Amino acid sequence: MANKLQFDAKNLPSDAEINRMFDAVPHLDRFRVTDQVLRAGARPIVTRARQLAPRSTPEDRAKRSTKQKQAADWNYPLWKTIKYVLRKYSTSGVAVVGPEWPKGNKAYFNTSPSGRRQYLWGRATGRIVPQIRNWIVQAFDETKSQQLAEMKKKLRSVMDQIWRNRG
Repeated sequence: MANKLQFDAKNLPSDAEINRMFDAVPHLDRFRVTDQVLRAGARPIVTRARQLAPRSTPEDRAKRSTKQKQAADWNYPLWKTIKYVLRKYSTSGVAVVGPEWPKGNKAYFNTSPSGRRQYLWGRATGRIVPQIRNWIVQAFDETKSQQLAEMKKKLRSVMDQIWRNRG
């Protein structure tokens, strides 16, 4: 994945009910349950990010230098490369959402507070393009309620399955 977005725990979709439900999961099943819940929470972000991903136009493609055209697979659209991957750590798990590498390496993530230098036809224009709001972050923000609902639904079904298997 090209970008890793890290958020404070207070920004993640969570509430008391999902915390109580997760605390009831037996310790031996936590990693498996965490993976399934993270997958369920990442799907709405991926769907929305694919909708928000910038689309290339013929005018944009004509501005690329020969070297830049050869550097990436430009026939593969950016929105198709948006995926998620789970990263596991000793005490937690993280779902990372972003474009796939190397096919997604053609997006400009203009998130620097000072903006970025603009290049046309491979040459600097001397112009600074102002910072834009990252569309992946926007997708995360717009789908918080969907993430929470999907995570709760998945956690309920996994908990039912665990209790049926133990019962």
